[in-house]
Amino acid sequence: LKPTNEHPKKQVLGFQCTRNEVSGTRFWGLVKTLAGVPDRFFKNCYVHNYCSLCFLSASGKNMTPPSLKKHQREQLQDICDRSLVDIVELLQVNYIIGVGKYAEQRARYALKDFHKWKLGIFSITHPSPINPAANKGTGTLMLPNS
Repeated sequence: LKPTNEHPKKQVLGFQCTRNEVSGTRFWGLVKTLAGVPDRFFKNCYVHNYCSLCFLSASGKNMTPPSLKKHQREQLQDICDRSLVDIVELLQVNYIIGVGKYAEQRARYALKDFHKWKLGIFSITHPSPINPAANKGTGTLMLPNS
């Protein structure tokens, strides 16, 4: 299934995709460093993408939720916040580690009234190549900040 309005520079290729994604490579590299094998990581961890949608500018540049117009961003955040709360309740999460400060801030906001159990919320440096801190290396830079 392909979108009806596919961007020519970012075609949906599914498993045939050969593009490298730096942020993902860095994130999963950290997971491999910390846990070794996927089974060990996923025994106690779940990766939830706060906003799993992809927004592109006319030129094909990736647009993150903070770069959207305020009314668009607020509508999107309402939906994503509710989804995050649902996941936390369903999985009875004890800790959230946001990938980047935006993810941490959204988790803190979405779960501000969550008092069912103690919940720790932290963040790691976002591994994006547009983040200067991430380009200094991964390893300890990506470890949680409280």
